[in-house]
Amino acid sequence: MKVTYIEFLYQGIIVAETESKKVNSRKIELKKVPNDCEGYRFYDREEVIINGKLLIGEKEHYSGWRYPEAKILKPEDTDGILRRNMECNNWKAVIRTRKGSSYIMHKGDKVV
Repeated sequence: MKVTYIEFLYQGIIVAETESKKVNSRKIELKKVPNDCEGYRFYDREEVIINGKLLIGEKEHYSGWRYPEAKILKPEDTDGILRRNMECNNWKAVIRTRKGSSYIMHKGDKVV
């Protein structure tokens, strides 16, 4: 059976941390998104019970990331190393989260 999860994105010391939870739907009220969360996305997994054992499939059907209260920045909106990274890597835009982290904006990502 297909099971849907929500994956929350949090600031980490060196890399971002994530936490996933099962949900009934890909719709979520923003007030239910944790305040310390920088973003979230959805994905599905197949889960079946065979001979009393739960078998969990690979993550698939990812949504884009949703970033609450974030800003979309283009190279001309930035400076310093972020601007140089954007120009050298041909990044069209980055997301500046409500916690101040920056992530490359990919197709399907949205500010909510």
